[in-house]
Amino acid sequence: MRTASLALALLGASCASVETSVVASNPGLDFSRFHTYAWGARGGASGPEVDRQIEQAIDVQLGRRGLVRVQGPADLEVRFHASVDRERDEQVWGGNRSERWAGSLDTHVRELTVGAIVVDVFEFQTKQLAWRGVGKGELAADASPEERDRQIEEGAAQLFAKFPAGK
Repeated sequence: MRTASLALALLGASCASVETSVVASNPGLDFSRFHTYAWGARGGASGPEVDRQIEQAIDVQLGRRGLVRVQGPADLEVRFHASVDRERDEQVWGGNRSERWAGSLDTHVRELTVGAIVVDVFEFQTKQLAWRGVGKGELAADASPEERDRQIEEGAAQLFAKFPAGK
């Protein structure tokens, strides 16, 4: 799946392509009874400033769905974990599949920086998972701070697009 930006932009770099995007919610849970949320464990992005930007972008998305952030006991607890890893991408071009091998192969290998984010929303009292959003994709480190801010906001909007409305 390829999109302009998704949760991976939340990691603080421009998102070149999204490999994975998964959103799941507890089907038996009535989200209309949830009105407040509090933050639990979070972090792991490329630095504390990016962690704060991710948190703010998620706050905006939850607010648009009628949830109010509180300190202390709440209906829901929100957590996120972001990570950045290195992977190799190998692509081979050329040749054909006839009986006689015609043409040569061209192999291109590149090192990728791949980011991932997992956002979990738990029912506060039972600690039961209510919703999970996951994104993974290639990151580019050349995003300006303004571009990073925009992509964080767009990524959060896309990740939370299927968050169950509680209104």
